[in-house]
Amino acid sequence: SLPSMMTTIKFAISLTFAYLIYFCINFLIGTLSILTMDIRSYGWAIAALIRFTSGQFVPLWMFPATLAIIIRFLPFQGIYFAPLSIYTSPDTYIYVLVVQAAWTTVLFVVSLLAWRKIVERVDIQGG
Repeated sequence: SLPSMMTTIKFAISLTFAYLIYFCINFLIGTLSILTMDIRSYGWAIAALIRFTSGQFVPLWMFPATLAIIIRFLPFQGIYFAPLSIYTSPDTYIYVLVVQAAWTTVLFVVSLLAWRKIVERVDIQGG
């Protein structure tokens, strides 16, 4: 059966939060590249971590209990698992959206602080 219009709206909101979480994580990695000048290894590691802990390949409810509890405290589950869980169990949308909003806020503030710190360290040489 097709999802209701309300479920579709909840999914769209969750998808927006998921994009913002993913953006902030990538922004932090990009900011790190200003210091290290090379982020290939960091990028690969973060991409693998996101694929594993976000529910992209395996739903989080299939993980062993202890690992699933640990993963629930990480922001990555808000990228894939959270939006999809709104379709599979729409009654949990309040919890899902609150967690995503919290992680979006935390990651945005951390990104902003990291950017300010990096800008202080950057010296541009003209010529």
